[in-house]
Amino acid sequence: MKKLTIFAAVAFGAMSASSHATSVGFSATPADRTLLTATSTNVPAGDLVLEGVFTNPNSFTYNPAISIAANVANMSSFGWQQFGLNPSNQSSEGSGSLQADTVFSGTVVGGSVTDVSGTPGSGQNASYFDNKQVYLVVFNGTTIAGSTQMGVFTSTSWTFPTNAGGLGDSITYDTSTTYNVTDVGNAGSVSNTGGPNSSGTLQLAAGVPEPSTLATLFGATGFLALLRRRRTE
Repeated sequence: MKKLTIFAAVAFGAMSASSHATSVGFSATPADRTLLTATSTNVPAGDLVLEGVFTNPNSFTYNPAISIAANVANMSSFGWQQFGLNPSNQSSEGSGSLQADTVFSGTVVGGSVTDVSGTPGSGQNASYFDNKQVYLVVFNGTTIAGSTQMGVFTSTSWTFPTNAGGLGDSITYDTSTTYNVTDVGNAGSVSNTGGPNSSGTLQLAAGVPEPSTLATLFGATGFLALLRRRRTE
């Protein structure tokens, strides 16, 4: 009898945790807008895509004169909160990932992320995102630090579902013309035209490399110049 009681408590706890989970996915289909870099090449499959919310999105403006990492840091000033991270301390409380996925000859947003809450009142609560508009941040690298381009996109039709009872909530969107997708703060651009199996593009905006990257580039350039000089002597 005691074993049965323990099992029931564990099962109830699992159901309670899942009832506060919200899962949001983006389907990778041929009709989705192709992800393009600032130089109009396809964003490599596997590159990083984040989803989250802004409390003050209209004030965010992309600055091409600073690095991507610095632009992302500036986003926090306008209330950016990443889905899958605890809004109070930025610790991970999610699973899964969004990324650039290959579809036929292009790449589109694919994957899903689930934000799982802990005990109500603990600060871990996916309900923070309830009914808020979804924003996508797309990079041309697998990490923020390793990226030199980014784009911020949204649609008024993308809304985080409400954490309700039962086994949790999940919803899947796409980036096709079914949704009126727009860029945010000049961070990238959106096109509604495209070739076969395409309904346009989401194109990234270029920033400047991190100082460490610049140092590496200058070092490599200097080394090549030295080699050329020795060959001509």
